[in-house]
Amino acid sequence: MRHHSRLFRWVCRFIKYFFLLSFGLAVFCVLASLFEAAGFALWVLHLVTDWWLRLAASALIFLGFAAMIESIG
Repeated sequence: MRHHSRLFRWVCRFIKYFFLLSFGLAVFCVLASLFEAAGFALWVLHLVTDWWLRLAASALIFLGFAAMIESIG
């Protein structure tokens, strides 16, 4: 039973992070197209090879766009 619970937790964790990553990338692509910065953003993401660094870079760019929207409004 213990192995089953560990596998179940791993699958739940994988699904949670997959959906968070998908949602983050979708929001990031929408914001990048709104600001016409998709080329620059994809270039930045292309430089980063590890998936967790790519996630961190997209989160930082997303926070930068959010700060820009907040400062305009």
